[in-house]
Amino acid sequence: MEEAITSLVGPQQFYFETSLIDLVTVGVVVACVVMSNRYRRHTTKTKRHSLFQTGFVLIASAYLIKALTALLLHVSYTQTTALLAQPAVFGIVFFHHFLLLGGSYLIYAMYNVQSRRDYVLLFSLLALITWVSVDSTNVLHFTLFIILTLISATYLKHRKTNSFTKILSTGFLALAVSQLIFVFKHDTYFYVTGEILQLVGYLLILGTLIIIRAHGKKTITNRHHT
Repeated sequence: MEEAITSLVGPQQFYFETSLIDLVTVGVVVACVVMSNRYRRHTTKTKRHSLFQTGFVLIASAYLIKALTALLLHVSYTQTTALLAQPAVFGIVFFHHFLLLGGSYLIYAMYNVQSRRDYVLLFSLLALITWVSVDSTNVLHFTLFIILTLISATYLKHRKTNSFTKILSTGFLALAVSQLIFVFKHDTYFYVTGEILQLVGYLLILGTLIIIRAHGKKTITNRHHT
């Protein structure tokens, strides 16, 4: 059980710092949802926009679960671990992983809209990957690395049609690299570096959305698919 908890919230000596960083991350991701929602009334491509927003809502929920778990463990590690039986720990880790994978995939899917049957198949595969990742966290990190790299490449592809896409691409690339760093999360230095880089990635995404709004540009989620 201790291994599963560590895979979720990192080293024990950083439970409080983890909860703070993840709560800030939740705020940043929610702000991304709010900012992007302000463009929804100006676009006819509501399906793509909905995928973008829903993806970030799922990701924010995942980080909220992680932050609250880390905070409870920091307040009282002994009592919290006593309350969390093995099935409960498995459920929390599974739900957290699935939200991250599902949310990231929906953001990728906004430029690769598919049928409902395809989504059912893909989310079934994600559920299977999530099940395996509970016992092998590296499966989660490598899968997220692939998805986030594909998102970054998609935005980079549109850099000629919108100057802000390069910043978005950099933000998602930072998130992808952070997942590789998390492979070594048992090392304190790598864990802290991954957490900071992850937050920087989301801040870049939020900053881009703010800049787009300030300049009266259409959000990148409304660009045509090429």
